[in-house]
Amino acid sequence: MQLPFTLQYHVALDLGTAWTRGANLEGSYSSTKTQRHGTPGMQGGVISSASTCREILSDLFKALRPPFLRRPHVVACIPATATEKQRALFTTMLYESGAWSVTLVQQALAVAMGAGLDPGSDYAQMIVDVGDGITEYAVIREGRVAWSHSVQSGCGTIREIVARHCDGDKGEEILTWMETGLFETRPELLSPGLVEKLEEPIGFLAEEARSLFERLPDKIACEVIENGITFVGGGALMRELKRQLSARTGLAVRIPGNPLTAAIEGAKQVIPYVNRN
Repeated sequence: MQLPFTLQYHVALDLGTAWTRGANLEGSYSSTKTQRHGTPGMQGGVISSASTCREILSDLFKALRPPFLRRPHVVACIPATATEKQRALFTTMLYESGAWSVTLVQQALAVAMGAGLDPGSDYAQMIVDVGDGITEYAVIREGRVAWSHSVQSGCGTIREIVARHCDGDKGEEILTWMETGLFETRPELLSPGLVEKLEEPIGFLAEEARSLFERLPDKIACEVIENGITFVGGGALMRELKRQLSARTGLAVRIPGNPLTAAIEGAKQVIPYVNRN
């Protein structure tokens, strides 16, 4: 006798350095910090504690499990720059966490879908995704990541600098202000020493985007100029970083309405295309 439903369910997953996000087709959404008992599961965009990640993912799969169903088919985001070894370790960890099957989708493609772009367009589009521990730069064209580059630096680096220079409340005030303010607009809030320290990682992240753009073939570069940069991740909340990104590349920078969740929303859109057998 054939059951009217499958015993498996589907989960989209974005396992980040700071936050882990998941969603299912039934409309449930779950997010949690990527750490347990003070131990981070990810550092710099790669697994630092498999046991921590397994605990987090096992709980997330249970939270997203509809009644009567068992193990999830998982569609998981992974950086385009991940090595084969990193992909294999990531896949193994997902199975050990309870996955029934695993489909990996390059994060830049998921971001493009979640941000409302057409990843299948024959016009190149540039994505800059500044996460907590890793920043990925990618140019997508015709449904694939044609060029990509990543650095192990991001929002976490900026937060650490603020924490070293400021007490708790003052540091939180500065980080909140950085979502709307530019450095020169509040000189009384930022000491010259702190500004100098913050300009280093912000300038570095912007320069890496310029470096990738300048390496593109002329035709592709012209297409990117027309489309500009789609800017997502926690870094997209920092106005100074957006300004530097635009100033150093000469490109228009667009932040979608969902910079923190574009990846998970895009991964969820992939689910209907995954083999459900």
